[in-house]
Amino acid sequence: MLGAPFFVYTDHKTLLNFHTQCDLSRCQARWMEFLSIYDCKFIYVKGELNSVADALSCFPTTPCPSSCTAEAVASHPYNEAEHKNPIMSLPDPCSPLSVVATLTIRVPPISTKSTISIDESLVQKICTSYATDPWCQKLLSASRGMTQLIVQNGLWYLDGCLIIPNGCGVWEENFRMAHDMLGHFGFSKTYDLICSSYFWPSMRKDLEEGYIPSCLECQRNKSSTHKPSGPLHPLPIPDDRCQSIALDFIGPLPEDKGYNCILTITDRLNSKFHLIPT
Repeated sequence: MLGAPFFVYTDHKTLLNFHTQCDLSRCQARWMEFLSIYDCKFIYVKGELNSVADALSCFPTTPCPSSCTAEAVASHPYNEAEHKNPIMSLPDPCSPLSVVATLTIRVPPISTKSTISIDESLVQKICTSYATDPWCQKLLSASRGMTQLIVQNGLWYLDGCLIIPNGCGVWEENFRMAHDMLGHFGFSKTYDLICSSYFWPSMRKDLEEGYIPSCLECQRNKSSTHKPSGPLHPLPIPDDRCQSIALDFIGPLPEDKGYNCILTITDRLNSKFHLIPT
Protein backbone atom coordinates (compact mmCIF):
# COMPACT_ATOMS: atom_id res chain seq x y z
CA MET A 1 0.00 0.00 0.00
CA LEU A 2 2.97 2.35 0.37
CA GLY A 3 3.08 4.91 -2.44
CA ALA A 4 -0.32 3.96 -3.90
CA PRO A 5 -3.53 5.90 -3.13
CA PHE A 6 -6.40 3.70 -1.97
CA PHE A 7 -9.87 3.93 -0.46
CA VAL A 8 -10.96 2.66 2.95
CA TYR A 9 -14.65 1.71 3.06
CA THR A 10 -15.98 1.83 6.64
CA ASP A 11 -19.28 1.98 8.50
CA HIS A 12 -17.63 4.12 11.20
CA LYS A 13 -18.78 7.59 10.12
CA THR A 14 -16.65 9.52 12.61
CA LEU A 15 -13.50 8.38 10.78
CA LEU A 16 -14.37 10.86 8.01
CA ASN A 17 -13.33 13.68 10.36
CA PHE A 18 -10.34 11.86 11.82
CA HIS A 19 -7.72 13.89 9.93
CA THR A 20 -9.34 17.22 10.88
CA GLN A 21 -9.75 16.64 14.62
CA CYS A 22 -8.26 19.30 16.87
CA ASP A 23 -7.90 17.31 20.10
CA LEU A 24 -6.56 13.76 19.89
CA SER A 25 -6.21 11.19 22.61
CA ARG A 26 -2.98 9.23 23.02
CA CYS A 27 -4.43 6.27 21.13
CA GLN A 28 -5.68 8.49 18.29
CA ALA A 29 -2.31 10.24 18.09
CA ARG A 30 -0.54 6.91 17.61
CA TRP A 31 -2.95 5.93 14.83
CA MET A 32 -2.55 9.36 13.22
CA GLU A 33 1.21 8.86 13.12
CA PHE A 34 0.77 5.36 11.68
CA LEU A 35 -1.68 6.45 8.93
CA SER A 36 0.42 9.46 7.93
CA ILE A 37 2.69 7.27 5.76
CA TYR A 38 -0.26 6.09 3.62
CA ASP A 39 -2.28 7.91 0.96
CA CYS A 40 -5.76 6.74 1.91
CA LYS A 41 -9.24 8.23 1.83
CA PHE A 42 -12.09 7.12 4.11
CA ILE A 43 -15.47 6.48 2.49
CA TYR A 44 -18.55 5.95 4.63
CA VAL A 45 -20.76 2.93 3.99
CA LYS A 46 -23.88 2.09 5.97
CA GLY A 47 -23.52 -0.97 8.14
CA GLU A 48 -26.34 -2.80 6.39
CA LEU A 49 -24.51 -2.42 3.06
CA ASN A 50 -21.03 -3.22 4.41
CA SER A 51 -21.35 -6.99 4.00
CA VAL A 52 -17.83 -7.28 2.58
CA ALA A 53 -16.25 -6.24 5.87
CA ASP A 54 -18.45 -8.66 7.82
CA ALA A 55 -17.32 -11.53 5.62
CA LEU A 56 -13.63 -10.68 6.01
CA SER A 57 -13.92 -10.35 9.80
CA CYS A 58 -15.30 -13.87 10.27
CA PHE A 59 -12.85 -16.54 11.41
CA PRO A 60 -12.71 -19.50 8.99
CA THR A 61 -13.05 -22.97 10.44
CA THR A 62 -9.98 -24.17 8.51
CA PRO A 63 -6.60 -22.40 8.43
CA CYS A 64 -6.10 -20.06 5.51
CA PRO A 65 -3.00 -20.48 3.30
CA SER A 66 -0.48 -17.71 3.28
CA SER A 67 -0.89 -17.18 -0.49
CA CYS A 68 -2.17 -13.61 -0.56
CA THR A 69 -1.24 -11.31 -3.44
CA ALA A 70 -1.64 -7.56 -3.59
CA GLU A 71 -0.90 -5.32 -6.53
CA ALA A 72 -1.08 -1.55 -6.74
CA VAL A 73 -1.76 0.12 -10.09
CA ALA A 74 -2.25 3.65 -11.36
CA SER A 75 -4.95 5.68 -9.66
CA HIS A 76 -7.47 8.18 -10.97
CA PRO A 77 -9.01 11.22 -9.22
CA TYR A 78 -11.70 10.42 -6.71
CA ASN A 79 -15.22 11.02 -8.03
CA GLU A 80 -17.81 11.28 -5.26
CA ALA A 81 -20.68 10.49 -7.65
CA GLU A 82 -19.14 7.10 -8.42
CA HIS A 83 -18.91 6.21 -4.72
CA LYS A 84 -22.38 7.06 -3.43
CA ASN A 85 -22.93 3.34 -2.95
CA PRO A 86 -19.36 2.00 -2.94
CA ILE A 87 -20.20 -1.59 -2.03
CA MET A 88 -22.67 -1.96 -4.91
CA SER A 89 -20.48 -0.10 -7.44
CA LEU A 90 -16.93 -1.25 -6.75
CA PRO A 91 -14.52 -0.82 -9.68
CA ASP A 92 -13.97 -3.70 -12.01
CA PRO A 93 -10.85 -5.53 -10.76
CA CYS A 94 -9.99 -6.51 -14.34
CA SER A 95 -9.70 -2.88 -15.45
CA PRO A 96 -6.29 -1.41 -14.52
CA LEU A 97 -7.55 2.17 -14.94
CA SER A 98 -10.46 2.01 -12.54
CA VAL A 99 -8.89 0.50 -9.45
CA VAL A 100 -6.53 1.98 -6.92
CA ALA A 101 -5.36 -1.12 -5.11
CA THR A 102 -6.49 -4.72 -5.66
CA LEU A 103 -6.14 -7.26 -2.88
CA THR A 104 -6.71 -10.91 -3.76
CA ILE A 105 -7.16 -13.36 -0.90
CA ARG A 106 -7.60 -17.05 -1.62
CA VAL A 107 -9.75 -18.59 1.08
CA PRO A 108 -10.54 -22.31 1.00
CA PRO A 109 -14.22 -23.33 1.15
CA ILE A 110 -15.55 -23.35 4.69
CA SER A 111 -16.52 -26.77 5.91
CA THR A 112 -20.02 -27.16 7.32
CA LYS A 113 -18.85 -29.77 9.82
CA SER A 114 -17.32 -28.69 13.10
CA THR A 115 -16.18 -30.54 16.15
CA ILE A 116 -16.01 -29.36 19.76
CA SER A 117 -13.34 -30.86 21.97
CA ILE A 118 -13.24 -30.63 25.76
CA ASP A 119 -10.04 -30.46 27.75
CA GLU A 120 -10.48 -33.52 29.96
CA SER A 121 -7.65 -32.47 32.27
CA LEU A 122 -9.38 -29.14 32.91
CA VAL A 123 -12.71 -30.86 33.60
CA GLN A 124 -10.99 -33.22 36.01
CA LYS A 125 -9.33 -30.28 37.75
CA ILE A 126 -12.70 -28.55 38.19
CA CYS A 127 -14.29 -31.71 39.57
CA THR A 128 -11.52 -32.26 42.12
CA SER A 129 -11.57 -28.59 43.18
CA TYR A 130 -15.17 -28.93 44.35
CA ALA A 131 -13.91 -30.96 47.33
CA THR A 132 -11.41 -28.29 48.42
CA ASP A 133 -13.51 -25.16 47.92
CA PRO A 134 -15.19 -24.16 51.24
CA TRP A 135 -18.08 -22.39 49.49
CA CYS A 136 -18.84 -25.46 47.38
CA GLN A 137 -18.91 -27.58 50.50
CA LYS A 138 -21.45 -25.23 52.12
CA LEU A 139 -23.51 -25.33 48.95
CA LEU A 140 -23.44 -29.13 48.94
CA SER A 141 -24.65 -29.30 52.55
CA ALA A 142 -27.54 -26.94 51.75
CA SER A 143 -28.45 -28.56 48.42
CA ARG A 144 -31.02 -30.99 49.79
CA GLY A 145 -33.79 -28.43 49.48
CA MET A 146 -32.44 -26.82 46.31
CA THR A 147 -33.87 -27.88 42.96
CA GLN A 148 -31.66 -25.43 41.03
CA LEU A 149 -28.46 -27.40 41.76
CA ILE A 150 -27.78 -30.19 39.26
CA VAL A 151 -24.76 -32.50 39.17
CA GLN A 152 -24.00 -33.96 35.75
CA ASN A 153 -20.84 -35.87 34.82
CA GLY A 154 -19.17 -34.57 37.97
CA LEU A 155 -19.85 -30.90 37.10
CA TRP A 156 -22.15 -28.72 39.19
CA TYR A 157 -24.74 -26.48 37.55
CA LEU A 158 -26.75 -23.79 39.36
CA ASP A 159 -29.72 -22.52 37.33
CA GLY A 160 -28.00 -23.80 34.19
CA CYS A 161 -24.68 -22.05 34.94
CA LEU A 162 -21.53 -24.06 35.50
CA ILE A 163 -20.11 -23.52 39.00
CA ILE A 164 -16.37 -22.79 38.84
CA PRO A 165 -14.63 -23.56 42.17
CA ASN A 166 -11.71 -21.62 43.57
CA GLY A 167 -8.23 -22.98 42.92
CA CYS A 168 -8.75 -24.53 39.46
CA GLY A 169 -7.32 -21.56 37.52
CA VAL A 170 -10.38 -20.96 35.32
CA TRP A 171 -11.51 -17.61 36.73
CA GLU A 172 -8.85 -15.48 35.02
CA GLU A 173 -9.11 -17.48 31.79
CA ASN A 174 -12.85 -16.73 31.59
CA PHE A 175 -12.17 -13.05 32.15
CA ARG A 176 -9.50 -13.03 29.46
CA MET A 177 -11.75 -14.71 26.91
CA ALA A 178 -14.77 -12.48 27.62
CA HIS A 179 -12.88 -9.18 28.02
CA ASP A 180 -9.56 -9.20 26.18
CA MET A 181 -10.42 -11.30 23.13
CA LEU A 182 -13.85 -9.76 22.47
CA GLY A 183 -12.79 -6.12 22.31
CA HIS A 184 -12.12 -4.91 25.87
CA PHE A 185 -15.74 -4.17 26.70
CA GLY A 186 -16.67 -2.50 29.95
CA PHE A 187 -17.84 -4.27 33.07
CA SER A 188 -21.52 -4.55 32.14
CA LYS A 189 -21.07 -6.23 28.76
CA THR A 190 -18.30 -8.51 30.01
CA TYR A 191 -20.29 -9.58 33.04
CA ASP A 192 -23.39 -10.29 30.94
CA LEU A 193 -21.33 -12.62 28.75
CA ILE A 194 -19.93 -14.58 31.70
CA CYS A 195 -22.91 -14.74 34.05
CA SER A 196 -25.06 -16.49 31.45
CA SER A 197 -22.79 -19.55 31.49
CA TYR A 198 -20.65 -19.53 34.67
CA PHE A 199 -21.04 -18.74 38.34
CA TRP A 200 -18.93 -18.39 41.47
CA PRO A 201 -19.68 -16.30 44.58
CA SER A 202 -17.34 -13.34 44.03
CA MET A 203 -17.47 -13.25 40.21
CA ARG A 204 -18.95 -9.75 39.97
CA LYS A 205 -16.49 -8.23 42.46
CA ASP A 206 -13.47 -10.03 40.96
CA LEU A 207 -14.33 -8.69 37.51
CA GLU A 208 -15.32 -5.14 38.43
CA GLU A 209 -12.72 -4.40 41.10
CA GLY A 210 -9.92 -6.77 40.16
CA TYR A 211 -9.54 -7.76 36.53
CA ILE A 212 -10.86 -4.82 34.48
CA PRO A 213 -9.03 -2.07 36.48
CA SER A 214 -5.78 -4.02 36.01
CA CYS A 215 -6.16 -4.40 32.21
CA LEU A 216 -3.20 -2.63 30.59
CA GLU A 217 -4.99 -1.99 27.28
CA CYS A 218 -7.93 -0.34 29.03
CA GLN A 219 -5.61 1.81 31.15
CA ARG A 220 -3.70 2.91 28.07
CA ASN A 221 -6.57 3.57 25.64
CA LYS A 222 -9.64 4.39 27.74
CA SER A 223 -9.90 7.72 29.48
CA SER A 224 -12.23 8.40 32.38
CA THR A 225 -15.68 9.77 31.51
CA HIS A 226 -16.27 11.21 34.97
CA LYS A 227 -15.67 14.80 35.93
CA PRO A 228 -12.67 15.41 38.23
CA SER A 229 -13.55 15.08 41.87
CA GLY A 230 -13.65 18.35 43.76
CA PRO A 231 -11.74 19.00 46.98
CA LEU A 232 -13.29 17.71 50.18
CA HIS A 233 -14.72 20.25 52.62
CA PRO A 234 -15.21 18.46 55.95
CA LEU A 235 -17.21 20.08 58.69
CA PRO A 236 -15.15 21.71 61.43
CA ILE A 237 -14.65 19.75 64.62
CA PRO A 238 -16.90 21.17 67.39
CA ASP A 239 -15.26 22.61 70.50
CA ASP A 240 -17.90 21.57 73.02
CA ARG A 241 -20.57 18.96 73.55
CA CYS A 242 -23.89 19.48 71.76
CA GLN A 243 -22.42 22.42 69.87
CA SER A 244 -22.99 20.54 66.59
CA ILE A 245 -25.55 17.76 66.27
CA ALA A 246 -26.92 15.58 63.48
CA LEU A 247 -30.63 14.77 63.12
CA ASP A 248 -32.20 11.84 61.33
CA PHE A 249 -35.59 10.14 61.22
CA ILE A 250 -36.15 6.36 61.21
CA GLY A 251 -39.52 5.32 59.85
CA PRO A 252 -42.32 5.00 59.17
CA LEU A 253 -42.59 2.14 61.66
CA PRO A 254 -45.62 0.18 62.95
CA GLU A 255 -47.60 2.60 65.09
CA ASP A 256 -47.23 2.24 68.86
CA LYS A 257 -49.00 4.60 71.31
CA GLY A 258 -49.47 7.14 68.55
CA TYR A 259 -45.79 7.13 67.43
CA ASN A 260 -44.55 5.75 64.10
CA CYS A 261 -41.06 7.37 63.75
CA ILE A 262 -37.88 7.73 65.80
CA LEU A 263 -35.86 10.93 65.86
CA THR A 264 -32.12 10.31 66.36
CA ILE A 265 -29.98 13.14 67.70
CA THR A 266 -26.22 12.50 67.52
CA ASP A 267 -23.55 14.67 69.08
CA ARG A 268 -20.76 15.12 66.52
CA LEU A 269 -18.09 15.57 69.20
CA ASN A 270 -18.41 12.31 71.14
CA SER A 271 -20.99 10.44 68.99
CA LYS A 272 -23.48 10.11 71.84
CA PHE A 273 -27.08 9.89 70.65
CA HIS A 274 -30.64 10.33 71.90
CA LEU A 275 -33.68 8.45 70.55
CA ILE A 276 -36.99 10.32 70.71
CA PRO A 277 -40.30 8.79 69.56
CA THR A 278 -42.27 11.05 67.21
